[in-house]
Amino acid sequence: MWLAREPFPSVATGTSLNFGMLDDESSLTSHFDMGDSGVIFADDIETDRVEFLKGQSCSVGIASERLRLALAG
Repeated sequence: MWLAREPFPSVATGTSLNFGMLDDESSLTSHFDMGDSGVIFADDIETDRVEFLKGQSCSVGIASERLRLALAG
């Protein structure tokens, strides 16, 4: 699942996709066209953010392998 955490619709651009689900065959591509710098981060962990600058694109999809997270207790 994906969502736009803070979608900012404007009179010029609006918003049409704010959330959705991906399957094995689909991907989501986002283009950054705003004047200021932006960021991309996952799982609400903003400290792991990546700069998203004007003119850049980002595509995400379902990986062929699962990530398995193990926590030491």
